[in-house]
Amino acid sequence: MSVLRSTIPVLFLLASTIGCERRPRIPTYQLVDNVPILTSRTADDAILLASDYCEENGIDLRQREMPAISYDTLDGVGYWCVLYHGLTRKPGDHFMLLIRDTTGEIEYVPGA
Repeated sequence: MSVLRSTIPVLFLLASTIGCERRPRIPTYQLVDNVPILTSRTADDAILLASDYCEENGIDLRQREMPAISYDTLDGVGYWCVLYHGLTRKPGDHFMLLIRDTTGEIEYVPGA
């Protein structure tokens, strides 16, 4: 009977977590510069946007090194730059995603 009493709270706890949305795991990345201030998004936000973009566009990030991310401005507009290198480092086996800080709009820049 005491086993049943101790089991009921555990089952209730497990049932209460069903359907709870969990925050997605942040992929590992290298922040190239210092953490920027006064940005609309964090580096974590930008890397999640980049990861989602890659998944939606069929880019297998398991075939890539850890991405490098930096923040810069061009004509007063802030951009997160996420650079992905291939594992082999062959010429052209890299690409960059430019993420507009204020809107989250992403531009794909292929490697040359």
